[in-house]
Amino acid sequence: MMKKRVLLLYDPGENVIALLKKKLPKNLELVIPKTFKTDELKELIKEADFAIGARLKEEMLDIAHNLKVVQVPWVGVEWLPLKSIQEKRPDLIVCNTHANAGTIAEHAIALLFSAAKKIVIADRNMRHGEWGSLANPLISERVEGKNMLFLGFGHVAQKIAAFLWGFNLKYYVIKRHPEKLDPQWAEKILYIGGRDALAEFLEKADFIMIALPLTPETKGMIGKAEFEQMKETAILVNVGRGPVVDEEALFEALLYNKIQAAALDVWYQYPPWRRDRPRLGYPSHYPFSALDNIVMSPHRAYQIRDAMEVHWRDVLENLQRFSEDKPLINIVDIKRGY
Repeated sequence: MMKKRVLLLYDPGENVIALLKKKLPKNLELVIPKTFKTDELKELIKEADFAIGARLKEEMLDIAHNLKVVQVPWVGVEWLPLKSIQEKRPDLIVCNTHANAGTIAEHAIALLFSAAKKIVIADRNMRHGEWGSLANPLISERVEGKNMLFLGFGHVAQKIAAFLWGFNLKYYVIKRHPEKLDPQWAEKILYIGGRDALAEFLEKADFIMIALPLTPETKGMIGKAEFEQMKETAILVNVGRGPVVDEEALFEALLYNKIQAAALDVWYQYPPWRRDRPRLGYPSHYPFSALDNIVMSPHRAYQIRDAMEVHWRDVLENLQRFSEDKPLINIVDIKRGY
């Protein structure tokens, strides 16, 4: 019996490749490109049944006649040619993974407290022997009992809400379909609404937690008008995608103290991936690094010690299901983009 072919669209590293080889069902064959260059991928994808990664070019859709599944080994699928998939290959199944939701949630909470408690500033001052003074202390923000607004309430946001539950926060949620709120949260979230409730909720929020995917609907969702609606003491945390928040509007809001602080793990421009040396480059067209009221994290929430075991769990599950012709998990709605 001919084995179904699983093609890697990018190089995930030797440890991940070793894991895939070890865990791959016997009726599947792992195809590892030599160079991972586009021309090579075009040839290999002609015979592929299952692809892992997001480097699926639009022109590949015309030749990938056997391809049934594209498995993105992270959450965001905006790098895929979603419109072309919808038009040319509506039968193609695209899956992502939510196995790292807890990891991202932990990092989001760390960012929140770093900004609220001025940890980065205090650490920097202490390294210069500066303790502050009673006359001019470094003031922190209390978290307990405050109002937290979630923009998006998917896997990551729900983990954040669960982890923070002991702080007695009042949760506000903006969700595309408020009526589809998971029943387990029905009694815990008192304030929930669609996009039309955003202005009202922003005025009340002490903390704004963004865990949204990047889609045409969410791009620029927070702009100058929305920052004007926020409290001057508000703290914004973004672990979704950078462009959900307008870049210029965010910089000006921080520069002119329209909000208290922000903490970001997602950005606006990224340097090329370098496996053999450090990645260098600023994350924005604006000098965020000159500001004291922002905590900057280089999109590293997923970088944990046991990342391979955690983050590849859903991919391995889908490979097993695919080998047994069972329904897959985490199927993406192509029209919505998540």
